[in-house]
Amino acid sequence: MNQSALESAVLTRLEQLSIPYRLMQHEAVYTMEDAERLHLDGDTRPVKNLFLRDSSKKHFFLVSLDAEKKLDTKALRAQLQSSSLSFASEELLFEKLHLERGAVSPLAIPGDLSGEITVVLDDDFKEEELLSFHPGTNTASVFLTFADLLRYLQSFPNPLLRLVL
Repeated sequence: MNQSALESAVLTRLEQLSIPYRLMQHEAVYTMEDAERLHLDGDTRPVKNLFLRDSSKKHFFLVSLDAEKKLDTKALRAQLQSSSLSFASEELLFEKLHLERGAVSPLAIPGDLSGEITVVLDDDFKEEELLSFHPGTNTASVFLTFADLLRYLQSFPNPLLRLVL
Protein backbone atom coordinates (compact mmCIF):
# COMPACT_ATOMS: atom_id res chain seq x y z
CA MET A 1 0.00 0.00 0.00
CA ASN A 2 1.63 3.28 -1.05
CA GLN A 3 1.35 6.45 1.02
CA SER A 4 -1.42 8.07 -1.03
CA ALA A 5 -3.42 4.81 -0.94
CA LEU A 6 -2.90 4.60 2.82
CA GLU A 7 -4.03 8.22 3.29
CA SER A 8 -7.09 7.50 1.19
CA ALA A 9 -7.84 4.34 3.21
CA VAL A 10 -7.54 6.28 6.48
CA LEU A 11 -9.87 9.06 5.37
CA THR A 12 -12.36 6.60 3.87
CA ARG A 13 -12.51 4.62 7.14
CA LEU A 14 -13.05 7.81 9.15
CA GLU A 15 -15.91 8.78 6.86
CA GLN A 16 -17.43 5.26 6.95
CA LEU A 17 -17.46 5.47 10.73
CA SER A 18 -18.93 9.02 10.64
CA ILE A 19 -15.99 10.25 12.67
CA PRO A 20 -15.66 14.02 12.49
CA TYR A 21 -12.16 15.15 11.61
CA ARG A 22 -10.31 18.09 10.13
CA LEU A 23 -7.61 17.53 7.50
CA MET A 24 -4.73 19.97 7.07
CA GLN A 25 -2.23 19.74 4.20
CA HIS A 26 1.25 21.12 4.96
CA GLU A 27 4.90 20.80 4.04
CA ALA A 28 6.67 17.60 5.05
CA VAL A 29 7.25 17.19 8.80
CA TYR A 30 9.95 14.85 10.11
CA THR A 31 10.37 15.93 13.74
CA MET A 32 8.47 17.52 16.62
CA GLU A 33 10.49 20.67 15.94
CA ASP A 34 9.17 20.76 12.35
CA ALA A 35 5.59 20.52 13.64
CA GLU A 36 6.21 23.29 16.18
CA ARG A 37 7.75 25.54 13.52
CA LEU A 38 4.64 25.13 11.34
CA HIS A 39 2.31 25.55 14.35
CA LEU A 40 0.50 22.34 13.37
CA ASP A 41 -0.71 21.48 16.84
CA GLY A 42 -2.66 24.70 17.37
CA ASP A 43 -5.40 23.87 19.88
CA THR A 44 -4.40 20.22 20.22
CA ARG A 45 -2.19 18.37 22.65
CA PRO A 46 1.14 17.75 20.86
CA VAL A 47 1.70 14.02 20.34
CA LYS A 48 4.84 12.15 19.44
CA ASN A 49 4.64 8.80 17.69
CA LEU A 50 7.39 6.20 17.86
CA PHE A 51 7.83 2.83 16.16
CA LEU A 52 9.61 0.37 18.45
CA ARG A 53 10.60 -3.27 18.29
CA ASP A 54 11.61 -5.83 20.88
CA SER A 55 15.02 -7.52 20.88
CA SER A 56 13.72 -10.48 18.85
CA LYS A 57 12.40 -8.16 16.10
CA LYS A 58 9.18 -10.20 16.23
CA HIS A 59 7.03 -7.78 18.26
CA PHE A 60 6.42 -4.21 17.14
CA PHE A 61 4.87 -1.28 18.98
CA LEU A 62 3.49 1.97 17.61
CA VAL A 63 3.62 4.27 20.64
CA SER A 64 1.73 7.58 20.83
CA LEU A 65 2.37 9.74 23.86
CA ASP A 66 2.26 13.33 25.02
CA ALA A 67 5.10 15.16 23.28
CA GLU A 68 6.27 16.59 26.62
CA LYS A 69 6.84 13.13 28.10
CA LYS A 70 10.17 11.38 27.94
CA LEU A 71 9.65 7.73 27.05
CA ASP A 72 10.97 5.39 29.73
CA THR A 73 11.58 2.26 27.63
CA LYS A 74 12.37 0.15 30.71
CA ALA A 75 9.03 1.03 32.33
CA LEU A 76 7.19 0.53 29.04
CA ARG A 77 8.92 -2.82 28.56
CA ALA A 78 7.66 -3.91 31.99
CA GLN A 79 4.10 -2.71 31.23
CA LEU A 80 4.09 -4.58 27.92
CA GLN A 81 5.88 -7.64 29.37
CA SER A 82 8.35 -7.39 26.52
CA SER A 83 12.04 -7.92 26.03
CA SER A 84 14.18 -4.80 25.65
CA LEU A 85 12.77 -2.15 23.32
CA SER A 86 14.53 -0.01 20.76
CA PHE A 87 13.63 2.07 17.73
CA ALA A 88 12.82 0.02 14.66
CA SER A 89 14.81 0.80 11.54
CA GLU A 90 13.38 2.80 8.66
CA GLU A 91 13.43 -0.43 6.66
CA LEU A 92 11.24 -2.21 9.25
CA LEU A 93 8.94 0.80 9.43
CA PHE A 94 8.39 0.60 5.69
CA GLU A 95 8.12 -3.20 5.67
CA LYS A 96 5.57 -3.37 8.51
CA LEU A 97 3.50 -0.19 7.99
CA HIS A 98 4.46 1.12 4.55
CA LEU A 99 5.48 4.39 6.20
CA GLU A 100 8.49 6.59 5.82
CA ARG A 101 10.30 8.43 8.60
CA GLY A 102 8.17 11.27 9.95
CA ALA A 103 4.82 9.67 9.07
CA VAL A 104 4.44 7.30 12.05
CA SER A 105 0.86 7.40 13.30
CA PRO A 106 -1.74 5.07 14.81
CA LEU A 107 -4.02 6.11 11.93
CA ALA A 108 -1.70 4.11 9.65
CA ILE A 109 -2.74 0.80 11.21
CA PRO A 110 -4.48 -0.28 7.95
CA GLY A 111 -0.93 -0.66 6.62
CA ASP A 112 -0.31 -3.44 9.18
CA LEU A 113 -1.54 -6.28 6.99
CA SER A 114 0.03 -8.92 9.24
CA GLY A 115 -1.59 -7.75 12.49
CA GLU A 116 1.80 -7.76 14.23
CA ILE A 117 1.80 -4.25 15.61
CA THR A 118 0.50 -3.29 19.02
CA VAL A 119 -0.72 0.30 19.24
CA VAL A 120 0.26 1.79 22.59
CA LEU A 121 -1.53 4.99 23.62
CA ASP A 122 -0.78 7.34 26.47
CA ASP A 123 -3.38 6.73 29.19
CA ASP A 124 -3.21 10.45 30.04
CA PHE A 125 -5.06 11.33 26.84
CA LYS A 126 -8.62 12.39 27.62
CA GLU A 127 -11.60 11.28 25.54
CA GLU A 128 -12.65 14.76 24.47
CA GLU A 129 -9.11 15.94 23.84
CA LEU A 130 -8.29 16.97 20.28
CA LEU A 131 -5.19 15.24 18.89
CA SER A 132 -3.48 15.33 15.51
CA PHE A 133 -1.91 12.48 13.57
CA HIS A 134 -0.52 11.94 10.09
CA PRO A 135 -2.85 9.87 7.85
CA GLY A 136 -0.06 7.81 6.28
CA THR A 137 1.93 10.74 4.96
CA ASN A 138 3.89 13.46 6.73
CA THR A 139 2.45 16.16 4.46
CA ALA A 140 -0.99 16.11 6.08
CA SER A 141 -2.46 16.01 9.58
CA VAL A 142 -5.84 14.73 10.74
CA PHE A 143 -7.38 16.32 13.84
CA LEU A 144 -9.82 14.21 15.87
CA THR A 145 -10.72 13.48 19.46
CA PHE A 146 -9.07 10.73 21.44
CA ALA A 147 -12.44 8.94 21.78
CA ASP A 148 -12.80 8.96 18.00
CA LEU A 149 -9.24 7.68 17.57
CA LEU A 150 -10.14 4.74 19.81
CA ARG A 151 -13.31 4.08 17.82
CA TYR A 152 -11.28 4.17 14.59
CA LEU A 153 -8.65 1.74 15.90
CA GLN A 154 -11.26 -0.64 17.32
CA SER A 155 -12.96 -0.80 13.91
CA PHE A 156 -10.18 -3.01 12.55
CA PRO A 157 -10.36 -6.78 12.94
CA ASN A 158 -7.03 -7.13 14.73
CA PRO A 159 -6.70 -4.11 17.01
CA LEU A 160 -3.80 -4.84 19.32
CA LEU A 161 -4.37 -1.84 21.55
CA ARG A 162 -2.91 -0.95 24.94
CA LEU A 163 -3.42 2.16 27.08
CA VAL A 164 -0.25 2.56 29.15
CA LEU A 165 2.60 4.94 29.97
